[in-house]
Amino acid sequence: MNKAAAGSVAGRLWSRGHEILLGRSSSENRRHLLRVCGPDAASFLQGLVTCDMLAERKPLSNAVKSSDGGVDTTTPRKLQSATFLTSKGRILSDALLWRDIPSGIAGHGKDGKEGECILIELPGTSAADEVANHLKQYKLRRTKVDVKDVSSSSDGDPELSLTCIYGTLLAKGDSPRSDDLAVSLDPRHPSLGVRAISSRPGGISSAIDKSAFPESNGTYEVLRLLSGVAEGGEVAGRMPLECNLDLYRNFSAAVSPDTDAKTGGGEEDEMISFSKGCYLGQETTARAFHKGVVRKRILPIILLEDGGECEDVETPGLWLAAVDVAREAVRRQKEAEDEAKIDIEEQSSVDNEEEDLEDEEYEDDDDEYEDDDYEDDEYEQDEYEGKFSNDKIEPFVPPLPLPRLSSSDAAIAMQLLQERSRSDMPDNADDKEDHLSSVSKLAAEKAFISVPTGSKIYWASTPSSTKSKAIGEVVAGPLSGTTAILAMMRLDEIMDVKKWDIRDGSNKVQIVRPKSSANENEDNISTTWRIFPYIPLWWPKRFDVIKGKEVR
Repeated sequence: MNKAAAGSVAGRLWSRGHEILLGRSSSENRRHLLRVCGPDAASFLQGLVTCDMLAERKPLSNAVKSSDGGVDTTTPRKLQSATFLTSKGRILSDALLWRDIPSGIAGHGKDGKEGECILIELPGTSAADEVANHLKQYKLRRTKVDVKDVSSSSDGDPELSLTCIYGTLLAKGDSPRSDDLAVSLDPRHPSLGVRAISSRPGGISSAIDKSAFPESNGTYEVLRLLSGVAEGGEVAGRMPLECNLDLYRNFSAAVSPDTDAKTGGGEEDEMISFSKGCYLGQETTARAFHKGVVRKRILPIILLEDGGECEDVETPGLWLAAVDVAREAVRRQKEAEDEAKIDIEEQSSVDNEEEDLEDEEYEDDDDEYEDDDYEDDEYEQDEYEGKFSNDKIEPFVPPLPLPRLSSSDAAIAMQLLQERSRSDMPDNADDKEDHLSSVSKLAAEKAFISVPTGSKIYWASTPSSTKSKAIGEVVAGPLSGTTAILAMMRLDEIMDVKKWDIRDGSNKVQIVRPKSSANENEDNISTTWRIFPYIPLWWPKRFDVIKGKEVR
């Protein structure tokens, strides 16, 4: 793996570069393309995907800023994130939908006169085969659409290439427009780069300035994992809300941490639309969203080996501060509730005393009663109810006891943890960098071997041997050169401020490898780690841990 994927020095991850995800020159095609063309293309997919295909597609949010003055905010987005579900509401595959593609990419004779052409970008060949069969299964004879795999050239269609470019947001006015090229930011999060799909022979590699954007294979997977974005086999067969698909915002709040997720985008901006009407798997998904409780969600986690030189590594301040902020918010809320309760009791006592005095006055002289006094009392009572009624108070949502990190911040934290775990650090800067690179590779190699996908996670205080309930499952093991994973975690164990205190070593876990299919009789191999989970920036600011959902 090259320097972009090695992760030995966090800053190198974010240098400019490009990576070919699909094309003849790519050593491994990690993406796949299906084409749906015809007058009924959008309406056909409307009943099979979670996003709203018929809603107006807005330009990129003005929240996106760059040193060049922003991105093109006048052209509607070409990319739309979506999910295909089974009839039981489980994920078949996630997808990116390319809309308004030029005729040079759509193929010979597909210039839009025969209806819209939509390209479905899928994570891998197996997902593409399943989705292709899925589409053909629900295609009726009267449905005027044509479904075809266009990942390789055939029947006169062009050979398409897909390239991911990092380190640019395509400054406004500089977005290339041609008949054989379509470019758009990844709709899930801008840190995943700019996507370019082309029908040019050899792709767009020849048009890229290699000195400014060198080839950096492996960067996409590292960025995706550190950004907490799961896809492909990591989400297949799972429930959409458990995989955070209800939290994606398509360039609204996810772009800018200063934008409130509740007002950052509308239904047309969401990966899952809860207002567009029926689609396959909609009933189960809508019921879970409106009435259910989500007990598990996928979270990115940084691992640190427990024991040895790592035993005395101090917890980074980001995690300590997150716990302190959450607990302080809970303490202040309790004080406010206690004060409000006292105020209500005191006010009730005063009201009772005033009523007693009024009764005495009425007994002395009933003729002094005036309607104006009654009207004033009624007004004061309404004011009192507005001040202390529970209907007027917005429910308290405590901050999550986990830090919010961008992918670059997470990479830096991962590097600092490795640096703190070694006492034999050289003083020379060059030697130090080489030493860190060696240290990180050793730690990553152990994580890569010991924490494969499918491993179960238990608290170290209640190991798996006691038949305790697992608190999580690894859905994406660490990539070569990293110690970060994606795991499906129980929210009541990892986000409850009353349970989660990273100071007392409560972040120590035992990770148990699954038995290999080759030898079912082998013993489960477990290793002990310290975990540092964090919240990706694209998560909403207001999140109810008890219900496991965004507060809207």
